[in-house]
Amino acid sequence: MTDKCDSIMIANCPDIMIYHTIDGKCLSVSPACQIILGYTPQAFKNYSLFELVHPQDQARMQRFYKMLLEQPSRDILSHRWRSRDQNYDWFESSSQIVSDDSSTETKIVTLSRYIPEHRRLEKACQNYAEYADVARLIAIGETTANIAHELNQPLAAIVNYVGGCLRRLEKSHCNSKEVYSALEQARTQAEHAGKIIHGLRNLLKKRELQLSTVTINSLIHAILNLIEFQIHNDEVTVQLQLTEPLPVIRVDANQIEQVLLNLVRNALESMRHCPRRELTIATYFLSENQEIKIEITDSGEGFNEETAQKMFNPFFTTKAEGMGIGLSISRSIVKAHQGRLEAISHPTGGATFCFTLPKIHDEY
Repeated sequence: MTDKCDSIMIANCPDIMIYHTIDGKCLSVSPACQIILGYTPQAFKNYSLFELVHPQDQARMQRFYKMLLEQPSRDILSHRWRSRDQNYDWFESSSQIVSDDSSTETKIVTLSRYIPEHRRLEKACQNYAEYADVARLIAIGETTANIAHELNQPLAAIVNYVGGCLRRLEKSHCNSKEVYSALEQARTQAEHAGKIIHGLRNLLKKRELQLSTVTINSLIHAILNLIEFQIHNDEVTVQLQLTEPLPVIRVDANQIEQVLLNLVRNALESMRHCPRRELTIATYFLSENQEIKIEITDSGEGFNEETAQKMFNPFFTTKAEGMGIGLSISRSIVKAHQGRLEAISHPTGGATFCFTLPKIHDEY
């Protein structure tokens, strides 16, 4: 009775259920694959899973199954399957290792749920809004901290000047109580303002980094998924030259994703009016410095020497509607992670923004 119930549930499951080996060989698949992707179960079995997944998702899927072997989990993998009509559709998949006493080969059951385009767009917009909120809050914090720093200097001068006047009045024959009282009030108010701003600066100090162990390539894939619609709409060709494997890094993943997002969005905007739109993202391991290097290269207009000297300054921008804080914030984040952020303009056109992050010692 149990086997019969299982067969009925599999046959009527709206999601695609795949029974396969670790290397992607399909052993059986539920009928839903024909409804969603257009393949009969028998035709689907003629393909390796890695043949049907989008080329840009293959490495992530392979890592997903490798991590599943090392530590079983209920993580969700977002990826694209190729349908019978050669289009790619988005799915969210979860997998579980299945015990099979009759074989030493590892077997896996993967459940893939189709994600309609409108739901994926809603999710991307929600994620983008969250990143925008992070950027806005960081910008407010940095701006207010800078203002506080600038105001503290004249306030300190006021305190010193007023204090000097008070000392002169004490030594001279000028005993005007009204003048003395007014200067005393001025010093009191200036000191009070200084304490308020000092407290404001302490309040706005950057929070401690929320460190976690990740790979930079996984963060790159995450932000590319986030802005895939903008890449598609701008008709940009993306080339990934990601070194595999790379040492793991210990960073605040949200902040490093924000840096990547800022740099990639800047690259996309620089190519908006160019006939050739190519974005290349590369990662390397620099053994001499024990660092991970990330390069983001565009085929845009590049920048001149004057811009190069000012581009990382707060509020400097060449955009009509830009605030000029993205690169400044990005450099601050990278610096907080003991890294460096630099920019190079190429004589033939385009620019490369690169930054480094230290690897975790004794992990590679």
